[in-house]
Amino acid sequence: VCLPQNIDDEKEFDSWTRNIKWMKKPAPKVVMLDFRSRRDSDEKNKQIKTFRLSPKSIAERLNNPKELKIFNSTEPCKPEQQTDNVKLFKCLAGLHSAVVDAYGNLQMCLQIRHPDTVYDLRNGDLKDALTNFFPKIRQMKPENPDYLHHSNKCIIRRICEN
Repeated sequence: VCLPQNIDDEKEFDSWTRNIKWMKKPAPKVVMLDFRSRRDSDEKNKQIKTFRLSPKSIAERLNNPKELKIFNSTEPCKPEQQTDNVKLFKCLAGLHSAVVDAYGNLQMCLQIRHPDTVYDLRNGDLKDALTNFFPKIRQMKPENPDYLHHSNKCIIRRICEN
């Protein structure tokens, strides 16, 4: 996890991980700490905010020139082109990893907790979750008109906690 408190150690960490023989790619890093998904505590959100990198620093670590340009720009955010095939999930949730909670529920991502997107492993198996359930969830389309009008069109949606 990249934090303001340990950011000076990042190059040393990267160097160390390059010497691990079985690692074929650079070590993954968490660069964004989202506010609590339940949004139940302003005090905890303030505390979390002190552990977050700046948006510019996040964009640099994501190595995405398009997003970095947005953070450096004073221009307003311009919307993506709307397509007829809008998917709810533009992120990697449920594609390369998943999370099992303490109750045996498999989630595509820690941030996604809606009951319709959670797979109960006590009543099914991992193969079914990964080959049937998650692919169906990833095909979901947004229905909320406000979401379709605002959030879905924003070019920095992938790194926005909203």
